[in-house]
Amino acid sequence: MTDENRRFPDVAMVCASLGAILIVLSFCWPLFDNGRHAWSDEQAQAMQGAAARYHELSFTVSPTSTPEEKQAFADAKVARALLEQQRVAAIDGAKLRKLGLRWMGLALALVGIAVYYRTK
Repeated sequence: MTDENRRFPDVAMVCASLGAILIVLSFCWPLFDNGRHAWSDEQAQAMQGAAARYHELSFTVSPTSTPEEKQAFADAKVARALLEQQRVAAIDGAKLRKLGLRWMGLALALVGIAVYYRTK
């Protein structure tokens, strides 16, 4: 076995260890990044207000309502939907980062294990 081949098991074990650390970190990641950084208290209050307005108008608007009432209901529905999309995007961004860490860790660990057994 050449000196170059002897270094591969060490590098492989470092890769596998870093992969395992990334996998463990991905399970702890939601403690640090759960979407709260991308979704502020002001946005949450705006969402609550839009949802309350939509809920209120959903009981008052009927087929015999005036066009202004129907437009107010449509505007409240759009405002609520836009804020809901922003909230979901904040949550999904955090989930995507967690899954990215997990998959990178898994790939790094598998490459490290494969190189280790290939050069053993």
